[in-house]
Amino acid sequence: MQRSGVLFNPVGDLSAKSVITCSPDDDVVSIAKIMLRENISGVVVAKEGEPLGMVTGHDFRDIIASGDPGMLKNTARDIMSFPLVTLPASAMAFEAFYLLVKHRIHKIVLTDDEGRMAGIVTDTDLMRTTTSSPLYLHKEIDAASTIGDLKEVNTKTVAMAEFARGRGAKVRELVRLVSHFNDAVTMKAIELMEEKEGVTLPDNAAYMALGSEGRGEQTLRTDQDSAIVYADDATDADIKMAATFGERLVHNLVEIGVPPCPGNSMASNPKMRNSLSGWKHLLEKWITEPSSENMVDFGIFMDHRTIYGNPSFEREISGTMVELARRNSLFFPYAARNILRFRNPLGWFNRFLVDKTGPDKGTLDIKKTGIFTVTEGVAILGLEAGITEGTTWDKMETLRDEGIINDEELDLLREAFTFLIGTRLWMQMRAIESGVKATTRVNPRHMPAHMTARLRQSFIEIEHFRKLLKDRYQVDFISR
Repeated sequence: MQRSGVLFNPVGDLSAKSVITCSPDDDVVSIAKIMLRENISGVVVAKEGEPLGMVTGHDFRDIIASGDPGMLKNTARDIMSFPLVTLPASAMAFEAFYLLVKHRIHKIVLTDDEGRMAGIVTDTDLMRTTTSSPLYLHKEIDAASTIGDLKEVNTKTVAMAEFARGRGAKVRELVRLVSHFNDAVTMKAIELMEEKEGVTLPDNAAYMALGSEGRGEQTLRTDQDSAIVYADDATDADIKMAATFGERLVHNLVEIGVPPCPGNSMASNPKMRNSLSGWKHLLEKWITEPSSENMVDFGIFMDHRTIYGNPSFEREISGTMVELARRNSLFFPYAARNILRFRNPLGWFNRFLVDKTGPDKGTLDIKKTGIFTVTEGVAILGLEAGITEGTTWDKMETLRDEGIINDEELDLLREAFTFLIGTRLWMQMRAIESGVKATTRVNPRHMPAHMTARLRQSFIEIEHFRKLLKDRYQVDFISR
């Protein structure tokens, strides 16, 4: 494996295990002596093994520039940068690279399962492995000065995915990598809007991604799904700023190459911009009146994640969603029925049920009949258990930890889901390379025999999951 393949290994493998630290109460002179003695550019401030912040050479430059001798009496607690950007040592190395670029920092402290320091990794450690890698695109994103520049970088997504796959990245890692890349492009587009157009989001608002982007598990660039939430006491001026932000960001993302949502579930649509109370009111309507239309609307909004702005709105919306769902006993059966409306594409003797006529003759849709069932089914099981964050893989594993599914069910469902997502990603890559529109439909007869066998087995396992949902929520007993 080439050296760049280490980007898909745990970042802890690249890190220095010994971390130079100081106490929060150490004065700046003592800290400067530590940095000089160890020949390092920064010291982690820690208490009983827990990282609290960091003091760097930049902090000392600020002290000198102030010209105030009294600053020398300050302690680490007074001058440290916090909150500290940390990452589990078990995370992939490319995730550390993404965080370094996103936060424009040079070091990340790694932690163990208990949140204690396990090492430190620097941009130098990572750049040694990435100068010939499409992951270097993150540097290109950061250097972009126009929307046109971002459009050019965005066209290299397929090369990045191909590179990662060729170096042993697994499907789950590929999806996480693409999601990080898409987040970086969106954040840079927002930065350019502020610099070039003077368009910004009010401090009392947040821009959220929905759907697959909200789960952080996009394959390649799928349709935009987004929303804006703002404080209940937002002024008319704030609301107007939020509207302009949503309209311009959606427009710029389309220019960059991110397709608009056919259903217009985007922040440019006034219906997708609401106050916190407004979103809570809609959630209450969708959950307490579980009509087919309301279930579709809820499904779009259920997976949401703050990309930019105040993250407290997301937490409050998630908490409200859990509380409302648990209070309304009919919600889960109706939500499950909505998920199960697409039939499993296996018939007698597990033969594939494909379209018999029309332009899609001989094909089946792996998104509607498979991926949708798993993502939405896992999401409502998670919602019942109070789990609203993370990818579908993350939620599956938490459901196992909570005893809602067992180890065998987890392994089989995870394998089926991973295969379908991997197949979709591969199809998207081929379509983009060929200059044709990507599809989620496959023809089992045109697939290699081993792939057809895996496709069939995936839908067998998904049928078991459908039965779990049907039995748990007694779908057959609710009125049509």
